[in-house]
Order: sequence, then structure tokens, then C-alpha cells
Amino acid sequence: MDVRASLLTPGLSFSRRTSMRPRSVSPTPMKDEEKPPEEVVVVPKITPKWAYGTMTNDQLMEVKKQNGIIDVSFPEAKDPKFEEFSDFPPSYTTLSAKEKVILMFAENFRQQYNEKYIDRMPLILALKNECGVQKFVSTTIRPTSLHYPDLIGSWEKISSFVADHIEYEPLAEPTKMPERLISPDTLLRRRRGNSFEMATLLCSLLLGSGFGSFVVSGYASREVTTNNQTRVPCPWIPDEKDEKSNEDSEKKQKYQLRPPVDLRSQFLVHMDEMAASRKAAEEEKQRVEERCRIAELEKLPDDEFSGRRVHAWVAIRERTTGQVFFVEPSTGFRVSEPGGMYFGIESVWNQYNYYVNRQRQEAIAEETMRWDLADPNDWEHFLMDDPDDGQLRAGASMAERHLDMPISWVNQLKIELEAFEQRFPAAEKSIKYKRVIYERFSPYRQESGLVRRLTTYETLDYGGEKQQWQWFANRKDFLEMIKILHETGVSEEFFIRGRPDYLRFISKPLDEKSIDRTYEFYHAFRMDSLTRLEIDSTHIREFYADRDDFLQFREFTVTSGCNFKQPDEAQIVERFKRNDKKEALDDIATRKFRIAENRITIRFHYEKNCITASTREFIKPTKPNYQEEVLFDVESTKGYQSNITSSAPTAVELYLMLLEQLKAEEDAIKSFIQRCTELKGLEELRRKEILKPALKISIFDPLRNDEARRLRLERYEMMRMREELAQKDCPDFLAPYIVGIQSDAKGITRPTFESSMAAFNSCLADKRKHFEDLLVELQNRYEELDNETKSLRDFVTRFQDRFDEKDFAKIVKEGESIKRHRKVIRSRMQSLRQESQEKYQQVRDALLQDKRLDQDFRSQYLKTN
Repeated sequence: MDVRASLLTPGLSFSRRTSMRPRSVSPTPMKDEEKPPEEVVVVPKITPKWAYGTMTNDQLMEVKKQNGIIDVSFPEAKDPKFEEFSDFPPSYTTLSAKEKVILMFAENFRQQYNEKYIDRMPLILALKNECGVQKFVSTTIRPTSLHYPDLIGSWEKISSFVADHIEYEPLAEPTKMPERLISPDTLLRRRRGNSFEMATLLCSLLLGSGFGSFVVSGYASREVTTNNQTRVPCPWIPDEKDEKSNEDSEKKQKYQLRPPVDLRSQFLVHMDEMAASRKAAEEEKQRVEERCRIAELEKLPDDEFSGRRVHAWVAIRERTTGQVFFVEPSTGFRVSEPGGMYFGIESVWNQYNYYVNRQRQEAIAEETMRWDLADPNDWEHFLMDDPDDGQLRAGASMAERHLDMPISWVNQLKIELEAFEQRFPAAEKSIKYKRVIYERFSPYRQESGLVRRLTTYETLDYGGEKQQWQWFANRKDFLEMIKILHETGVSEEFFIRGRPDYLRFISKPLDEKSIDRTYEFYHAFRMDSLTRLEIDSTHIREFYADRDDFLQFREFTVTSGCNFKQPDEAQIVERFKRNDKKEALDDIATRKFRIAENRITIRFHYEKNCITASTREFIKPTKPNYQEEVLFDVESTKGYQSNITSSAPTAVELYLMLLEQLKAEEDAIKSFIQRCTELKGLEELRRKEILKPALKISIFDPLRNDEARRLRLERYEMMRMREELAQKDCPDFLAPYIVGIQSDAKGITRPTFESSMAAFNSCLADKRKHFEDLLVELQNRYEELDNETKSLRDFVTRFQDRFDEKDFAKIVKEGESIKRHRKVIRSRMQSLRQESQEKYQQVRDALLQDKRLDQDFRSQYLKTN
């Protein structure tokens, strides 16, 4: 009986295509002289590393019959339970009619494969799912697009998410095919799985995002199958080469002096170069030998299962070039050199078809593997579909139809927002690279806001810390990263923009006793345009940029730290950029206030065609008394002019220059004291931010908005209650007017008719006077604006011919402002008149209800009014 007849159902027929239809294949019979003895191993000319080893034909066939068998009795699961999960839909526990046909087809395909490829391991065609029901591997793929911005259109982010979200589990027996393949839906809930399960999930997400991807079944190295990256260089170490090159390029001066003429003997120079080259070659040889020795010591032990460890990964076909590259699901990285990680490919599959590799297994290491899945010479097709065609072609007749892959039995993949943000199964993940430990944490899980930490070590067993990077997020102090250099004993803090003090960077020693600091600021947002601040035990250096006074550097030399208790022992140095609007003789380049020596030294910028700069020095006169002028002696100053054609400054000019420098020295001292106060406050603020870090929550955060919303509602409710209490507790208008009334023996105030009348009238009179005073003040201001309006109108009438358009626009703007103020005051006067009447009535009613007044007085007043 033809095998195909047992697989076909009514209405379906198979097209006859080479290597893509079911067929009964038996091994080509061998001649008697070619048949080896039974005890001899059948070894092909190119023996794959993943072959079963030394087995007879009978033993090999017996082992292969026990692996990958598909149960065509199709048992179903009753009351399924997988670990803590039991809520499975019917598609997980039963088989549809089409799935049964596929499994029968797969069993026939498996038998033919085992007979044709004797030296190869069984194919992974159908595995049991979490309910114990065999499902074809292609139907386990469920293409899904997750609607998170980070996972749209980027295979790198999708792969990284799968590697972080799922905990990798190596196969129990590394050389045997897996016994199960749970659905991607259960894998997302379970959060741990083997390489085949992770590859299926990754392929599902990639296909849902439009990437042509396949699950690859093959063989990998021990380090890949165990996810051991202790010998892999860490790819996350920050690259600082670009920053250093930028800094070096900035430090290069625009103009440089020509090197002096070399007067040395060229023969001696050549001999020195030869000696230096020999020494360099010897040192390089020693370095190579040392590297080889270290590599030999760090060499991993041999793997007894080398080339036979079963593994699965993902292949992605690029849309533009059609090239195929691999992605390792356990790490999420693209594999640049597959020959060092993967040893061979048995098969690949997607949601439409299953393909068996017919090429040499060594092709993956040689990077000569061909990926034209439509070529039957390179790939054996399970179904007769085209590689990218899983649907019936439009207009095809019933006779042209053929069996296609059933739709996926897996539930739609979903990831809740909380699980997506958590990212890691235990809210954190640590990976050990070569001399590096890389740790990551879920947002808001660390009190400090820490999200990543990378530490480098000196040895392979992670001893001796060298450097450490810490990355933060959602900090209220806008801290972004901390870099700790254990070798130099320095800690560096980096901040993003947004702080009130516009701090960008802090560098300080790990030794807390040291006061050395370096601060950098976002100078474009500071009023003083401060860019950098350097502090040590004797100096405070300030660097500026883009200032109106062209100041670019200021240095304070002190002996008492940042207290500046002894200003006479300090020296202040200032440097200025060139101001092209001034003459060079009037443009200061460097200014020194030598307070201890009572001198001021000035050096001006270079004049044109001059090779030296002009200078001026002042000996400060004694400080005058209050409201007295500074005494000036021409003999107390001396200077040098580089341009002899320029006229010497007069005594008056020198006096004015001295006054200007004395004022500048006073401003510099005030600036220094202000800077010390600012630094003290900044250090105290940073100390509090480090001890008690605070995290900020966005109003658009749906996970934490409930707590923020609750706090806002509590704050609003508290304010509302305060307002209600303020309205209920009316002010005591009578209290100031009954202070002098005597009380009885029991301490109760008993006002008489006359005292009650006096207190009542005084309270109302004061309230009326208060509003009258306010009205008088507003009326006076209104009249002043009227007078200003008249004066402005008269001024325009008299001098309107002398105004240009700019001045006239200013006058018009001023007139509009006066008019607007008059309108506001008039409105305020009207509302105040109405408010005074209402308030007067409210006070009178409150007084008449106050029982502290005499009852007869209140009754008589109500009768008469």
C-alpha cells in the first residue's frame, strides 16, 4: 500500500515536486563485497562531530527508533496540570483533524529520514506540550506583535527583552533532544525555559514584528548551551576613547611654534632608532609570550560532549540583502562568528514549513551555508509549500491544493505592563562576563533608583575591583551615573539637565577626608556662566564661558580652605578673553589682586605688530574713611607700554583705572565669599541626597499613578477641610473692644448697656474706616494715573515732530499700560464698594448675635433698626 494513501484526506492532493512530497525511501542496497561485518562501525567519509559514535548498524537503528517517535493514537489530556498552571484551553489538550494529519505525515517523514540519513540524529518534529499532548513544532509558533514602543521594529530590542524576561534553563541531558516544548504563552507566565522554548518565543515575536525568522535546531558549544559567559568580553563597558579624542582635539592650539632645527648627527639618530626598534621588538615578543601563557592558563578544559550538545537558536533573514544571521535567545546578541559557537544545523522551521539541512554540517563553521530554502538539493522540505507561502494561492483550483500547516494552537501572547516593566524574573539579573559582573535591576525596585551596575575585576575569579559604573533612573536629584575608579581612588557623578543649581558633573576622591573636588555645570543656564569649578586645599579655580565681561578664568589662592577668614593672605587671579570692541591697551588679559602684598598687577592683551604685552601695577593706597575720596599718588603706579607710539595715560586716567580695579577687587572678594557659601550648601545638599535618595513618579505612569493620585486627593481633601473650618470658625470681631470691661466673680464678662453700645459702635466705625481708607488710596492712585495721562498727552502734542518710529512706539506702549492700570483700579474700586457693604452687614449681624453684649441693647437696636 502506498504510504501517501494512508495520509491523504478527501479533497486534498499533493503536487509532485522533487524532494517535497512524501515518499517511501529505503536505503540503497549495497553489494555483498561492500557490506561491512556487523561489528564494524559504519562511518561516512566526513564524520559529523554529532554522530552517535561507535555503534553497529543495528544498534544505531534501534536507538533512532526510540527517539522522536510520534504517537499516532493521538491521546488527549484529561485534567491537565503543569506545575502551578491548570487553566488550559481545549487547543492545548486536544488535537484537531488537521493536526492529526500533520502528525501522521510527520511520523512517515521521520521514518524515511531515519532510513535515508543513517548517521544523523533524529529530527525534532513533534514534542509534548505542557499538557502532555504531542504538537508539531511549527504549530507552536504564534506570531504576535506586542504593542510596546520598545518592541516595535527592532529585532535587537525584542531579542534583548526575551533574554532578560525568561530565565534560561539548560537541557537535562545535553546530547539528547528535548522531551517537551511548552507554548510561548505558558513560557511567558512561567518565566523560565530551555533554548527551544526561548527560540520559539523569540521567533513568534520577530514574525509578529515583520522579521523573516526561523527556529534553528542544531549543535552548539558547551559555553553556549550552559549560557556560560565567563570567557566572553563584556560588550557593555562604556567606550571612553571617543571622549578622550574629543578632549585632545579641543586642547590642541590653533597656532603652534615650528620645531627647532635638528642639529643632531643623522647616523647617531639612526643608530638610536635601531636600538629602540630592537628593544620594542623584544618587549613585544615578551608581551606575546605573556599573553600566550595567560591564555594557556585561562584555557577551558576539554568538553567530552563537544559537537554533540543539542541547542536551538533563531535565524533572521534581512529584508534588503536576503542574508541570514543568527541570534542567540539566551543572550539576545547577534552571533558574528557562528563557527565558534554553533557546530551544525539539523533543521529549521517557521509557522509555515519545516526544512531539513542537506548540506555539509561543516558549512556553518566555514560560513558557506546556502540559505535558499527553495532549493531541494540544500534543504529537504516537510511540506510542499514555498518557503514564504503558507496560504492557498488566489485562484487555485481544488486539484492544485496541497496540505498546509495548521494554525497555531497557542493562545494569543500577552505581557502585562507590570511584567514588561519588571523585565527580569526576580526583578534583577546578574551576568558574569570575563573579569566583569554586569547587574541590572527593575525600575523603582532599588531605593536609590539603581537600574544597572557594571564592575570590572583584575582576575578571572572576580577578585580586586578596578572600576565600577552605576546607572540610575527616576532620581529627583537627576543623578544619571556614578563612576568609581578604584585604581585612582576617584568617584565621578554625572547628572542630567534639570537641577536648580545646573550641576552636570562631580569628581571627588573616595577618601572622605579630602576636600579636593571638581564641579562642572550646564553654564548656558547659569546667571554667572560658570562651566567648571576646581577645589583643593589651597586653590579654588573657576572657569567661565560666554560672559558679557569676557571673564574666562578666576583663581583664588587661600590658606584657610573655603572659609576665607583671612582675606589678606589670599591672591586672586583673573583672565579675560579678547574684546574686539576695545583697544588692546585698554583690554585686560590678566589681573592679579595680591592682597597680602597690597598690590594689583595688570597685563593687557597684545597689540597689533607687538611681541610683548603692556603691563600696569598699582600699590593700593590706604583705605579712606567713610565718604572720603581715595588718595592717589602717581608714584604708586608703574607700567610698561609695548607700543612706543601710543601716548602715556594721564594722571586722571590712572586714577580712574585705580578706582575701577579697587571696585573689581572688592567684587572678586564678595564673589569668593558667595562661592564658599554656595559650595557649603551644595555639599550639604549632596550629602542628604545620597543618604536619603528620592525617586520621582511621572503623572503618566499607569502603574504608580494610583498612589500618586491617592496622595493628590488626600492633599486636596485636607485643603478643603481647612477652608470649611475657616468658614465655620467666624472671626471674633468683638474681642478687641471688650478687653477693658470688668468680669464678675465667676469670671464671666457682663457688659452694661452703655459699654455694649460703645463697643458695638466702635467696631462698626473701625470697619467702615478701614474700607474708606482703601477707597481713598485707590482714588489717589487713579488720580495720579489721570495726571500721568494728561502729562503724556501734552508731551506728545508739543514734541511729536521730534520722535522717530521707535520712540513713538515706546510712548504708545506706555500710554496703553497707563490705560490698562486705570481700568484695573476702577474695577477694583467698584468691587471694593460692593464688598464693603456686604462685609459691614456681616459684621453687624455677627455682633448682634454675640451674647457677650447686653441683651437689652441688642433688643432695642433691633427694634429701632
